[in-house]
Amino acid sequence: MHVLCKVVLALTVLLAAAATSAAISNNYGLDLHKCYNNGVDLPVPVSFAGFLKNEPPRLHVHQVWWSQHQSRMPLTVVTALTLSRLDALKAQCQSWAGPLAAAVYLVLQLESEQQGKSNPHQDSLLSAAHKQGLQEAASEVQRLFDESEASAAQGRGPGGCQLRVLLMYELAADELVASILPINALRNAAMLAAQTPAVAMVDADLLLSSALTHELGKEDRSSALLDQLQQRHVLIMPAFETTKALSIRAGAELVGKAVQSDKAGLMPLLDSGHLQPFARQAYPRGHNCTDFKRWFSTSKPYHIEYLVNCEPWFMVWRQHNPNYDARFRGYGWNKVQQVALVNASGFTFEVHPRAFLVHRPHPRSPAQGIYAAASGGAAGSSSSSNSGVGSTEQGGASPAKLFRRKVAAMRHVALRDMLRGQYTPVLDEGSERCRRTLTWWAAG
Repeated sequence: MHVLCKVVLALTVLLAAAATSAAISNNYGLDLHKCYNNGVDLPVPVSFAGFLKNEPPRLHVHQVWWSQHQSRMPLTVVTALTLSRLDALKAQCQSWAGPLAAAVYLVLQLESEQQGKSNPHQDSLLSAAHKQGLQEAASEVQRLFDESEASAAQGRGPGGCQLRVLLMYELAADELVASILPINALRNAAMLAAQTPAVAMVDADLLLSSALTHELGKEDRSSALLDQLQQRHVLIMPAFETTKALSIRAGAELVGKAVQSDKAGLMPLLDSGHLQPFARQAYPRGHNCTDFKRWFSTSKPYHIEYLVNCEPWFMVWRQHNPNYDARFRGYGWNKVQQVALVNASGFTFEVHPRAFLVHRPHPRSPAQGIYAAASGGAAGSSSSSNSGVGSTEQGGASPAKLFRRKVAAMRHVALRDMLRGQYTPVLDEGSERCRRTLTWWAAG
C-alpha cells in the first residue's frame, strides 16, 4: 500500500507539472494572439495598388498553437509558409529537436460584391466560404500540431520539434495581391513566438541536419555558440539542394537521408550528381559567399566577407536580429534585404563547420512565376498565366512588370538608405505592437 501511495503521488506530481506547463503555454499563445490583433475583429483588405504605394500587409491571427513541451535547445527555428505547404512544415519539424515557430498563411479573396464596403470591419466581409476555409485550415493545423505533440511526448527519433504555430489570414481585394505572399510580415510574426536567446529563420522547404541538434545538445559547444552570437556574429549554415536529375518524390527521399548524415556523408551525394550547393545555377550570388569548398575541408568556424546579394541562412542572437521589411511581398529580394541590413549593422559573418541545411524539392510558387514573367522567360510567363496575373495590362505595363519594377525600386531605396545609415525596415502594426508588449520581447 505504501508503494502504491508513492506511485500515485508521483503520478499526481507529473500530471500537475504537465497541467502547469500546458497552462503557461496557453497563456503565451493567448498573449501573442491578443497583442497582434489588438481587439480588431477583421483586418482592412489589402490590394495590389496598395502594395505599389508601399502599404504594408494587414495580417490577422486566427488561432495560435503553442507546444507544452519544454526544450533545452537555446535556438528557435523560425519559418513562414502557406497552408498548402504543411507537409514541408511537418518534415522540418521532424528534422529538428528544438522549438519551431511558424506563421501559416491563408489568403481570403473578397468577392466582387464585397469590395468597396464602407466599413471594412463588418462581419459581412467574411463570406460563408471564407469562414469554412478558416475552419478547415484550423483543423489541418490542429492535426499537424497533435501529431507533433504526440511525437514529442514519446521522444521518437532524433528530431521532433516543439511547435508553435500562428494561423494568419489576410483579406485580399483583388487576385493580384492574393498571388503575392506577404512573406516578410509573416517572418516577423513568426519571430514573435521565439523566446530562446538565438534564432534562425529557415525557409519551410529546408530540413535541418541532425548535426545541429547534436551540436546544441552539447553544453560546451552550445555555450560557445551563444557567446559568438551575443558578440554580433551570425553563424551561417551551408545549404544544399537536389538536382533536376531526380524527381520531386525521389529528391524528398534523398533529402531525408542527407540530413541524417554528416559532412563526409554528403560528399558521395555530390559526386553522384544528385546533390549540389543551393541555387548553384539559379542564383549563384545568393550562396557562393558560403565558400562550399572551404567548408568541406575545415573543422572550425571561418570568417567570410559579405557579398552583395548574398542571402544565406544563419543563426543569430534574437534581440540583435534586424527585422524583415514588411513591404516586400512575393518573390524577389525579400530575404536579401534583411541579410544586407545585417551586414550594414556591423555583424560578422562566419560559417558553422558542421551544421547544414538541405532543400526539399517542390513545384514553383505562383509568386516566382510573376517575378520571372517580367523578364520574358518562357517558364515565368507560363507560371504567371496560371496564377492569373500575367496578361492584364495596367497603365501600359503588365502586373508582372509592375511587380518587378516595384521590387527593384524598393531594393534601390533600401540599399541607398543603408549606405547613408538611414534605413529602417517597416514592421506591420501587429509585430511592432507585440515587440513592445510581449514580456519575452520587451524585456530585451
